[in-house]
This record gives sequence, C-alpha cells and structure tokens, in this order.
Amino acid sequence: MEDMENTPAPLEANWKPNKWVAVILGVLMAPFAMLYLGRPRLALVYFLTIVLIVYAQYWLAKSGNAPWAADVPVIWVLAILCAMHAYRLAKSGSFALPRVWYSRWYGMVAIVASYFILAFVGRSFFYESFRTPSDGMRPTFQAGARIIVKKLGYGNYGTYGVNIVKMALSEKIERGDVMVFQYPLDPTVTYAKRIIGLPGDVVSYQSKALTINGLKVQSALLQDYGSEQLVEERYDGKTWQTIIKPDRESRDFSGTVPEHQYFVLGDNRDNSADSRYWGFVPEENLVGKMVYVFK
Repeated sequence: MEDMENTPAPLEANWKPNKWVAVILGVLMAPFAMLYLGRPRLALVYFLTIVLIVYAQYWLAKSGNAPWAADVPVIWVLAILCAMHAYRLAKSGSFALPRVWYSRWYGMVAIVASYFILAFVGRSFFYESFRTPSDGMRPTFQAGARIIVKKLGYGNYGTYGVNIVKMALSEKIERGDVMVFQYPLDPTVTYAKRIIGLPGDVVSYQSKALTINGLKVQSALLQDYGSEQLVEERYDGKTWQTIIKPDRESRDFSGTVPEHQYFVLGDNRDNSADSRYWGFVPEENLVGKMVYVFK
C-alpha cells in the first residue's frame, strides 16, 4: 500500500499569493484583493462599504447640507486601508488553501464580466438612470438632476447607445406621465418631457392656456416670484406643477395628436423645446417612464 504520509502535497496546497499583487488589487479594486486571497466574506464587506460611501456622499452633496461631501476622498482612504489589510493577510499566510477558483485571474475576470453583463441587461430592459442637461422640466427637476426610468413594457430596449430590440408597447401611457424618449429629430439624443396629449386628442396651447379636447386645463397660482410663477395644473384627476414666465412670449400650438404618437410639454413652459416646436413623439421613440428623481 502506498504510504500516504510520504505523498507530495498537491501543487495548489503550496500556493502563496504575491503580496504586491494583493496591494495593487487593494488600491485599484478593493473587493478583488480579498477574492485573490480567497476571502469572499471580506470582499463582500468591502463592496458593501464602497456602495454605502458612494451613496452617502451623493445624498449629502445633493441635499445641500454638505456640498463638500462629494469632494472628500473617502474611497481612496478605504483603498489604502484595504491595500494594507491585503498585504498583512498575504504576509501572514491568512489566505485560502487549496487555492479557490475565484482567486485565479480567470475567476476574477469571470466575476467582472458577469457584473457588467447583469448591469447591461438591467439598464437595457428594466431601469436606467439619466442625467438631465437642461431646465426644461422645472420645477419637477432641475438641470443636472439624475432621474430613474422604468423601461420594462415600453418596448425600446438598449443602453449606452446600443439598441438591442424594439417590441410592441405593453404598458399604458397616461396623461401626466413624465417620459424619457428619443428625440424625433435625432434619435441619439434623449429628452424627458410630460405627456399632455394622447393619440386622438385635440390639444391647444394659446396665450399660456392649455386646452385638451375642448376642456380647459384648470390652473391655480401657487407662488408669484415676479419674473416667473409657480402654477399647478389639473386635468382628468391628474395634477402637476409648471413654471410660467408672464413677461415672455409663449409658443402657441393647436392640433390633433396622430395615432401611435404623443404630444409632450416641458413643465418650464416658456423655456422648453417640446412638441410645440418639433412635433409629436412616435410611440417607438418612447424609452421609459420616470419613477424617481434625485433632486
């Protein structure tokens, strides 16, 4: 019988991580340093810590209570601490034996690829964030705000400029919804506006008064700031707020919304490029419905 005590140990059992590789991974990608050392729980702790730091800084900066928060290099401090931690673990021999698959280069590549594939699918078919470049939707959101858009059911799937597939619309479009859509004159550009006219509606906007199917949209003055007014509009049980500039000329419009198209307006009525200027939004251009805004 073969003497088991004299059998050479498998090569994997003799594996020892390189301390400097662990340090570099710790600085560049903190969780991967721990995966390299075969410590998945620590990798998860570092990953969740990074997520919490990013969101905490974002919320503090956007709230206005701590606008400096976004400039504080907390992530880099964490990266340095992780590098030191990884160095100590590698030096002390506190790593997994035998070597686990996710500590190998191809294991980490597979994890990174899986993350990006899942993120791409999620952004393409479910939810995507957009940053608004202009003030055309004040007071609903300001220029530079980040909005979250629900895409599932609106049939226009893709992200990062890649169109994957277009399908029939399955979600109901309602008047008052804020929709993100591909600009009809240049589909590579995305706009966010409010749905005012549905297919078949007769829409009129004259002297800053909005009429839909012969019924005037009720409006109530909420605040008068002199150069502009905050107004609440109400129609068919839906309400939304708009900005009106009394001293600025209004772009008028009157027409019937064609089938499978929509009439949209910006909430900042006198400072918005919308259907009054360039026409209706085709159904196939709709990307998704705004469900949340980071103000």
